[in-house]
Amino acid sequence: MNTQKRKRKKPRKTKKTDSRRIRYLFYLIFLVIIYLFLQGENGLIQYIKLRREKSRLSRQIEALKKENATLEREIELLTSDKAYIEKTIRETKYMGKKNEKIFILSTPNKKE
Repeated sequence: MNTQKRKRKKPRKTKKTDSRRIRYLFYLIFLVIIYLFLQGENGLIQYIKLRREKSRLSRQIEALKKENATLEREIELLTSDKAYIEKTIRETKYMGKKNEKIFILSTPNKKE
């Protein structure tokens, strides 16, 4: 019998296990990058939401610019055109000229 103790050799890492670990590490890094790309403050999903919001706000700005131009035109007419002023007062205040009768027609309320 051999009285000397034999040293046990540590199992040596094979290339197969090393390449498997590297592959798993690569997959993990890849998944983290994809997650960060899609989620978070600067992610793709947030970017798409912000572009939609920008588009909606741009349409709203254009509508307000048109309304502003209309109101500016009305202000101009109300400060300078006497016929327009008279017409506006007659329509909004239900006023008439002398010896003029005003008929107010109302539509019946529809009940659904």
